[in-house]
Amino acid sequence: QFYTFISYRAICYVVIAGFLTLLGFSLKLALELETPAQQEQWYPTAHLMQAYANDRTRFSVSADDRVVPLDVCFGVRGMDTSNANHWDIDQVGKLQLDEAFDITPPASQLHLLHACEALRVAPCNAGGCQDGFLVMSRPVISSSDDVTAEEEDATQSSLNEQTASGVSCFMESFKTYVESERNLTFPIEDKTTFLEELWHFRADSRFYVFKNSIGFLPYDNSKPIVPGENELKIFFVKVTVQTTLKYPTTARVARPVFRVWEAWVKTLNEEAPPGMQNAIQTAYNTWTWMVTQEALVRNTFQGVTICFVMAYLVLVLSTMNFLTGAIATVTIAGVVVTVMGVGVRGFMGWDLGIGESIAAVILIGLSVDYCVHLANAYTEAPKLFAKSRGEKTRRALMIMGVSITASAMTTVISGSMLWLCVLKFFSKFAFLITMTITSSYLWSILFLPAALICFGPEGDRWSLEPALEKLKGRWRRRVKGRNV
Repeated sequence: QFYTFISYRAICYVVIAGFLTLLGFSLKLALELETPAQQEQWYPTAHLMQAYANDRTRFSVSADDRVVPLDVCFGVRGMDTSNANHWDIDQVGKLQLDEAFDITPPASQLHLLHACEALRVAPCNAGGCQDGFLVMSRPVISSSDDVTAEEEDATQSSLNEQTASGVSCFMESFKTYVESERNLTFPIEDKTTFLEELWHFRADSRFYVFKNSIGFLPYDNSKPIVPGENELKIFFVKVTVQTTLKYPTTARVARPVFRVWEAWVKTLNEEAPPGMQNAIQTAYNTWTWMVTQEALVRNTFQGVTICFVMAYLVLVLSTMNFLTGAIATVTIAGVVVTVMGVGVRGFMGWDLGIGESIAAVILIGLSVDYCVHLANAYTEAPKLFAKSRGEKTRRALMIMGVSITASAMTTVISGSMLWLCVLKFFSKFAFLITMTITSSYLWSILFLPAALICFGPEGDRWSLEPALEKLKGRWRRRVKGRNV
């Protein structure tokens, strides 16, 4: 009775047109998927842990919030990963130093001092910035676990010398140090004097917080200075700030802030004297996670595309027919796009987070099962009993229809059990599995038979078997000729 209903030509065209319309609408929604605007929710809304996470972001940023730290570095260009194995986590690449870096000239010293002052008032119009500024106005305290009580007091004393609180700038404390304690004029004209004073400043326990902000090459002050062997040489410096970007954050929020920081550093370099023109900025894990989230989106679409190509090749080899493989591939595409567009984006309103990115590729495997069984049954129909498209489709539904229906029911029931889990990750998978199976069943039992009845191959059209028979014949003749 089902075949009799769907075999009417008018019904076939209506079903095909309806599903192709669904495919186009779903594709439009699926292309709107992007990185999450907020941190992914791992617990139900009523769960205490989730309530804490939600309430933490309800208020404006304050001194009690955890924000993203950022370093503006001079003297380093980044990491060279051209020869690193990206599959080996121990190979992080080679540090690239800026050979032109030189902070010893007075102009360079003043440039760094002015950069610290500019950081405190640097504007930011990105949505992730608070109060319209890049940098917070609160003290920067060392987060090192090995700081003793005495060193912590000295650190706070040195920080009090700074005129504002959002920037940890060693050059400001160094200026106060050389003018008030060393009776020197800032900036220091003599290169050797500057390096020696900066070395003593860094070694002073009161300025422990700046230990990692000034990088000297190995130097033994108990031995005489030998150029090229034992000399004071500084290869990098950095300024640490507490940004107004809250931590943790997402790529959609962090990317505009990242662009503002890049523009600010670019302007800083354009105004810098020689030796200070290659500054870079890094927020470490925050920028890394931003790129990772964006890569998840790109790789999801890339992976889906590759999977479709591979699915078509497998279906062609399985059915031994180009046209049948193409119709089955369109069916699979319809299933995946319906789930990601109508299901994920339309019904649930989700973004393309970690779970959705993983599921998008896995869903193709679940989407193949039903249509490949029907497509194989269609192409394997005996020519003696099934000659026309309708007869071949009827036989495929008769052989595989009950099995596909039973499989769909059992898979939906078993996948629904994941809804009992507390973690949202598993409840998401429950929806994705049940939605995929439901969509796969409807596309396979309605669209695929209708498409095969109207456009399916007949006889040896689009078939690989004649070409294979010719190849087999040539091979037999070649083998027979060798034997003779």
